[in-house]
Amino acid sequence: MTEAGGPTTQAGILYQNSIAALYLGRMIDPVSRPARDRVAEVRVEAPTHVDDIVVIFEDGHTAYIEAKENIEQRGEVWEKLWKSLQAQFNSPEFKRGKDRLVLHLGAIQPWVRSLRDLCKRAETSKTFSELERKRLSKAHKDMLAGISTALGVSSDDAGLLPLLRHVDVEILSTKEVVRDVAPHWMPASNIGRSLLFDKLLHMVGAGSTLRRAFDREWVQAELENDGVEILGRKKAEPRRAPFMAADLPRDFVARPEEYDRLVHALLDDKTGAAVGIAAAAALKGAGGYGKTTLATAVWHDPRIRAAFRDGILWVTLGENPGDLTSRVQDLIQALPGERPQFGHTNATAALLAETLKGRKALLVVGSQCNYIEWRQEWTTQRPSQSRPNTKSQGRMGRRQARAPVTPPHRTRSLSQSIG
Repeated sequence: MTEAGGPTTQAGILYQNSIAALYLGRMIDPVSRPARDRVAEVRVEAPTHVDDIVVIFEDGHTAYIEAKENIEQRGEVWEKLWKSLQAQFNSPEFKRGKDRLVLHLGAIQPWVRSLRDLCKRAETSKTFSELERKRLSKAHKDMLAGISTALGVSSDDAGLLPLLRHVDVEILSTKEVVRDVAPHWMPASNIGRSLLFDKLLHMVGAGSTLRRAFDREWVQAELENDGVEILGRKKAEPRRAPFMAADLPRDFVARPEEYDRLVHALLDDKTGAAVGIAAAAALKGAGGYGKTTLATAVWHDPRIRAAFRDGILWVTLGENPGDLTSRVQDLIQALPGERPQFGHTNATAALLAETLKGRKALLVVGSQCNYIEWRQEWTTQRPSQSRPNTKSQGRMGRRQARAPVTPPHRTRSLSQSIG
């Protein structure tokens, strides 16, 4: 029999509870993580303005989460959503610059992507005029107008930009949560990860009626009573950092000028440490000009290997690389030693991004066409369309500008934090 509220309501509850169950899994996972990523408490149906899920992290910041399996860009629900976000943002307990407002949306529609993009642009804009200069498309402007209408303010209201700066938008369907994310957010135990997720999902459902606040000790005790044992982190032999660069050819001829410029592009001149958080550079030139050989020589340089102590990864693509899933799986396997089993390209790329977070690793992308690019850290952002300018083929271009640094207290994205 269909429960009260109808199928749509029940689907929405399942989606909300699934997101909460993910955080319970992360909370009881004994794997060591930075304090900003360690979950201390999860509350469902909380007594706050944003009340779907409230997650408190061990560094003290809080994520106020609205999880909507399906929502329209208009109407009463849309208006209530934004008024709740605004009220939470203006509440005394909200710590601006530290806490986050998180929208988990299960509807994969163009307007949802426009909302996510708008919030990302707002986060890096100091003023509204700066946001407008970021070439807002019609879809972005329509989204801004829709939000301002829901809040009863003009689209250039001074209070709108600070609000949007604190909003993170995650796009995950219920199917993706269960299939792609849950297996990597559940800790190792004496039962399968899918079964553990189901038990936590049931726990959330039972606790939501009581508006329960879940902490680690209570959840673990409940699981133990049900015969579930969370396994501690296994001690493993120290694993050597991956080094995927080929050996140098015997007839290698040094090119000191290009060699030094490439090293300079990757290392800080004063400290010798790796530069930036997503620094990138490229070698450009026709085939046969020695780009790969020059790059290989630099990767063997002791300074480079010391700066990128967590490994040097190399992947070669063609002009038409086709499905990149297996290539990305190879890179993930080289780092922690476990090859992901799912075959969804976006999920695999997100897992690589998560695996590389906090590591000093160098990712080299060889194109087998006219340039080789290397980046300090895998990023899901689209690379710049303009390559470093070069005056002669085979010479290294200028160091690219660094990507904006993510705020230190930003809540880790589910879709970008599967590991």
